[in-house]
Formats: sequence, structure tokens, C-alpha cells
Amino acid sequence: MTTPLCKQDGVPSGPGGFVDLREFPPGMIGIPAADWVWTQAIISAYDLYDCGSPPGSILTVNRSGTTIAEKRNQIIDDFLTDSRLQWVLFLDSDMQPEHNTLSRLLQRDEPIVSALYFRRLIPYAPEFGRVDDDGKVLCATSSYATDETPLREVGWVGAGCLVVQRNVFTVLKRPWFQGIKGDVNQDVYFCQKARAGGFRILVDTNTVVGHVGVQSVDRQFAEAWLAGYPSGRLQ
Repeated sequence: MTTPLCKQDGVPSGPGGFVDLREFPPGMIGIPAADWVWTQAIISAYDLYDCGSPPGSILTVNRSGTTIAEKRNQIIDDFLTDSRLQWVLFLDSDMQPEHNTLSRLLQRDEPIVSALYFRRLIPYAPEFGRVDDDGKVLCATSSYATDETPLREVGWVGAGCLVVQRNVFTVLKRPWFQGIKGDVNQDVYFCQKARAGGFRILVDTNTVVGHVGVQSVDRQFAEAWLAGYPSGRLQ
């Protein structure tokens, strides 16, 4: 079972970004936890919960699933038992969101929308891209949208900071997440299943979160590194 850490309903205890958090329905912040977590990440997660989530929302930490995919599925199982909750924010235990990360994603009012983050290992590519005709998972070479809107439609996105609305889980059936060749690319599996079910996969390229490791990889760090990376290595 997951471990819920619930706060009282009412006025949020801190700033919620650009909007009044009371405009949004409550939801669940779900963390598929490993055996340990980065201190910066867990502090950011609790700050987001305390200062940046709508009243009535809950934070749940899943420590029981044997794989990341199963942890995510169990979070959804728990979410669906509470009809008050209208969205899930999957937040990995190595993400470093801001107070307004959730409110910015909820403002998009999309069934599936992710914040932008980068891999924390070389080549620091953005965690989204496409799957080619041979089934190869490819990362994007640029973290920016290509038109006037900051929303970018993609083939797949990592589930490290991903908002999914309730109706997605009622249309799609379990398992929502499943590893491809072990526990790898379980988020790619979800995106492919969602796209087959008629949902777009969107990345808000203006909402950036850090990916914590020895170096917290944000846009400035990743883009500076990618600028010097040999061309043709990413597609």
C-alpha cells in the first residue's frame, strides 16, 4: 500500500504561482519511491505539496511496488478509489520542482502534460522524443517548442513530473505502466498506450524542473552542454 500524507482542506499555506489554487480540483501527488531519495528532491516535493497544491490534495509515497512501473500502477489504483481526486502528478524522487510547477501544469487544462526536465547523465538530453518505425526510443535535440505556444506535442515523455487527468485512467485499462525489456521505458509504454487511446502527449517547455544528481540538470546546464555536443548523435 502507499503511504498517504494528507493536509487539511482550506486556503493553501503558501504561494501557488500565477493562479489561486482554489480554482482547481484536488488531486494526488504520487511519488514512486526507491530505497532512498535525494534530500533536495524530497524538500522540493514537500514544498510543492504544502505551498503549491490545491486544497484537499494528498501526497502519497509508494514504497511497496517491486518495479517503478508497478509503483506507478499502485498509485493510480489508490487514486481511483477517491472520487474527489481529479488528477495525478507523478513526481519522481529525483525531481526538483518549484512551488508553482503544479499550478502551471494544471493551467494548461490538458489530459496529459509534463514539465520539461533533462537526463541527469551525459548527454543531458531532454526527457521526451519519439519512437521510430523500428521501435527505437529517440530523444529530442532541443527542449524548446517550435511555434508560438510553449506546449510541444511529442511521441513520448518521461513520467518524472507528469500530470494526468482522471479521465485518462478511466479510458485506458490497467496496466497503465509496463516496462519494455524489464523495467525500462515504462513511461514510453504509457505514452504509446495513451496515444493509441486518442490522447496527446504534451510538454510544457516553459515549466522546467531540475533533475537531481551530483549535478542538478536544469535547462541552462543542459542546453550549454548540448551546444557543444557532436551533431548527429541525437535524433
